Amino acid sequence: MAFQKVIEEAGAPPGVYTNLFCSFTQVNALIDDFRVYGVTLTGSEKAGSAVAERAGRQLKKVVLELGGSDPFVVLEDAELHDAVLQGSEGRLQVMGQVCVSSKRFIVVGKERGSQFLEGLVKSFESLKVGDPCDSSTTLGGPFDRARSQWPH
Repeated sequence: MAFQKVIEEAGAPPGVYTNLFCSFTQVNALIDDFRVYGVTLTGSEKAGSAVAERAGRQLKKVVLELGGSDPFVVLEDAELHDAVLQGSEGRLQVMGQVCVSSKRFIVVGKERGSQFLEGLVKSFESLKVGDPCDSSTTLGGPFDRARSQWPH
């Protein structure tokens, strides 16, 4: 809903982007409609499978987000340094463009939460954004290179 609002506020013509909340039986007619050029779904695997199948029959572009909110939980007995390293890696899997990238962090304990956040910030600040062909690049280059640059 927020994405649709931003597009409208930016001045896009009405109907350029529309969120639809449909039942399983309603969605087939919508996908089949000649005015629909592409389909994006955030939902369950079952819904994603049905939408992909139907859109594929119509040769329409499809984007599916079926990964949920992907929490990264740090329990009270977790080694904080290791959790920071793994949390950093989890957030940046395939540059954060994968449905299983960690999207929210839950840390048990207020003080540990502050320490974890501080560690994440330091970890991300240590990365060098740049050309993936440049061997000094750690963000934008091969994932293993980024990992080797995180503070240990």
